[in-house]
Amino acid sequence: MPFLSPLLSTAAGVMLAAVFCIAALAATGLIHRRRQASNSRMIDALDNMSQGLSMFDAQGRIVVVNRRYIDMYSLSPAVVKPGCTLMELIRHRKDTGLFTGDVDAYCEKIRREVKSGTATDSYVQASDGRIVLAKNLPLKDGGWLSTHEDVTEQHRAELERAAGDLGTTIFHPVGTCAMGGVVDERLRVRGVGRLRVIDASIMPRITSGNTNAPTTLIAEKGARMVLEDARA
Repeated sequence: MPFLSPLLSTAAGVMLAAVFCIAALAATGLIHRRRQASNSRMIDALDNMSQGLSMFDAQGRIVVVNRRYIDMYSLSPAVVKPGCTLMELIRHRKDTGLFTGDVDAYCEKIRREVKSGTATDSYVQASDGRIVLAKNLPLKDGGWLSTHEDVTEQHRAELERAAGDLGTTIFHPVGTCAMGGVVDERLRVRGVGRLRVIDASIMPRITSGNTNAPTTLIAEKGARMVLEDARA
C-alpha cells in the first residue's frame, strides 16, 4: 500500500534513533563505570603510599589528600578534605598539637616558595618528637604538590652513624691486663716471677669518668704492695 511507505520510513527512523540513543547511553554508562573503577584504583594507590600527600590549587585549596597524610598528623577527615584551605589545614594541625609554629608566617612562607617556582624541601620537627621531611613541588597552574615522609628513624640512624664515625674517646685503653685474669689480687702477673703490672690496664672495665684518678690510686696501692712484699 503506497500510503504506508511514509509511515514505515518514519517508524524506521524512530527505531534507528532509539537504537542510537540506547547505544550512547550504554557507552556513557560503561565509560562512567570505568572512570569510577579507575578513580577507585587511584585512591587506593594514594592511600597506600608510604608518604603523606596533598595537592593544592592556585588558590591554596586542597584538591587531593591521601589517608597517610591525615594519619601522620592525627587530622580529621571531616576538616582535611578537598576544598580545605592551606590556612585551615595548618590551623587544624596546630589544634592537634603537632604544629607549634606561627600559622600565618608558615603559610606565607609556603606561598612565597611556590610563587618562586622552585621545588623546596625542609625538615619539620613535630611536637611529639618526630622528624618529617616535607617537599613542595610547584605546578604549572599555580598550585603545588606536597609530600611528607616520616624520617625519624632514618635521621636517628644517621646521627648514630655520624657519632660512630666522628666520635673519639678521651679515655685511656684499659683491660689488657685485667685483674682476676692476667694479674692476681696483688697485681702480680700470673705464671711470671717478680713481675707486676701497676697501671690502668689492670681495670677489668673502663670507668665512667676519666681514668686519671683511678690510675693514681692503683699506683699508690701497688707501691704499698711492693714495699710490703719486700719487707716480708
